[in-house]
Amino acid sequence: MIFFDIVERASQEDAAAQDKLGNCYNNGIIVKQDYKQAVYWYTKAAELGYAAAQYHLGNKYGFSEGVEKNNEQAVSWYAKAAEQGLAEAQFNLGCCFYFGQGVEKNNEQAFYWFTKASEQGEANAQYNLGFFYFNAIGVKQDYTQAMYWYSKAAGQGDADAQHKLGDCYLNGEGVNQNYEKAVFWYTKAAEQGNKDAQKKLGGIYEGGKGIAQDITKASFWYLKYCDESINLDAAEQGNVFEQEKLGGFWEKLSEYKYDRFGERLRNNYEFALYWYKKAAEQGYAPAQLKVGDYYYEGHGIKKDSKQTAFWYTKAAEQNYAPAQFMLGERYEVVTGRLCIGKRKEAVQLIIKAAEQGYAPAQSSLADCYIKGIGVEHNIEQAVYLYTRAAEQGNKQAQYSLGKLYGEGDRVNLDITKSIYWCSESGDSNAKEINLRAAKEGDAEEQYKLGVFFYDSIENFEQAFCWFTKAAEQGNALAQYYLGHCYWEGEGVEQDNDKAIFWYKKAAAQGDEDAIEKLEDIKA
Repeated sequence: MIFFDIVERASQEDAAAQDKLGNCYNNGIIVKQDYKQAVYWYTKAAELGYAAAQYHLGNKYGFSEGVEKNNEQAVSWYAKAAEQGLAEAQFNLGCCFYFGQGVEKNNEQAFYWFTKASEQGEANAQYNLGFFYFNAIGVKQDYTQAMYWYSKAAGQGDADAQHKLGDCYLNGEGVNQNYEKAVFWYTKAAEQGNKDAQKKLGGIYEGGKGIAQDITKASFWYLKYCDESINLDAAEQGNVFEQEKLGGFWEKLSEYKYDRFGERLRNNYEFALYWYKKAAEQGYAPAQLKVGDYYYEGHGIKKDSKQTAFWYTKAAEQNYAPAQFMLGERYEVVTGRLCIGKRKEAVQLIIKAAEQGYAPAQSSLADCYIKGIGVEHNIEQAVYLYTRAAEQGNKQAQYSLGKLYGEGDRVNLDITKSIYWCSESGDSNAKEINLRAAKEGDAEEQYKLGVFFYDSIENFEQAFCWFTKAAEQGNALAQYYLGHCYWEGEGVEQDNDKAIFWYKKAAAQGDEDAIEKLEDIKA
């Protein structure tokens, strides 16, 4: 029927033509899309009792397209079409009863209409009917019936039903347990993008429960599930970059993944090691380092210091800084050579890594210069290296540098730099301080600065100084801490009388710690 013929027939009260004209406006076929015009023609046909138009009009009211949303009107039109036997309307009416949209929630009525639609082959209704039987919603629980309707929907390509059918076969619910059939249906669903099926397939292939373990297929489906863009084919063909990525992917899974029984799967690290080794054996230094780490930590394999040394050395010989650093840091363990502190050979490896700008090595080497281990004691060199590492975001170097400036004994005291670097390292005490306000006399900020020096830097003299400034302005917390400093002799000569004096000041303001301390002293 050409468009102009449809228009003519519609104007002559032909309900089928009116519905088709509504479809044209609804979908922008031949004419410009216009939901209001679609509603107009659907209404004309619906009022003449045309079931398809009644269903379409229900959708317009339900989804607020071309007309104000009205769930009650949607239900009314769905019901008219459903009573005429239109499966799509019966399904939608069942949904309305199930969710309580436009009508009071009624699971029995939802079951009734899903059954009506399912008997006509409506796949979505068949899935819902299976779900109702499985979970005893509006009907007595019946796994056999659930399987029957899931199978009907799955046979029509419904991914959710295919996934549920996989569950039934995996768990033996409504059917004899059959891992092969579970895999078959999970695969059908997974290929359509069903995330739950993709995850379960990965788990089945990983664990090898009921079927042969297959690391490649497990990797494939977990990658799909996690939307990772790793090229599995390239990894299989020997691409070291993709192999290392796969190792990292399995390593990441090991951090959080559990099997369907809630138990942590034990093979994750083994699979990570499998891919790392693939790349390592081809001479890829980052993967060689990872394999060394796994032997050192005992991830997916028994700890083996010789293998650790072997793989670290392989990577270090390629001038790979992280491997040089790790070989230096773990020198005694991986070589079996006992020593006090780091051996000179170990420090030389760390120096090589630091010279390449590797931040962890720079921070570690700075520690050596501070303590005179393997190199001559050199504060200036330590500060230089801490700074280089800190500027790259190394948290340990940032904190060490902040502490060095805050202690003020080996370098000149620099409160600004101390707060800055400690804050960068993530120190919560440093992050809260407004130094300018503290210097300008803000008691609360002076107290915070005292806490920073006391807890983070352990410079008790500076802590005492700032607690005193805040306490003299009446800050109760600072008064308690000042009492504590006097009581313990931290940052000041011990003086119990002064300690009690400040404890009493704080207690008078209701400080519970000070009150408890005074009670302990009396006891």
